[in-house]
Amino acid sequence: VSIFDFQPLSWKIRIKIALDAAKGLAFLHSDEVKVIYGDFKTSKILIDDVRGSID
Repeated sequence: VSIFDFQPLSWKIRIKIALDAAKGLAFLHSDEVKVIYGDFKTSKILIDDVRGSID
């Protein structure tokens, strides 16, 4: 499988990824010792497994 053999992500999956990333940042900011992630951008989000079974 090549990195060029891909289908564009559906909007449903894109929204899920965005919400998961936002939840991760909220977690980092919610602890007593705050963590500031100063270089947050889409290219830094790692997607390990996206399947069509997302509801």
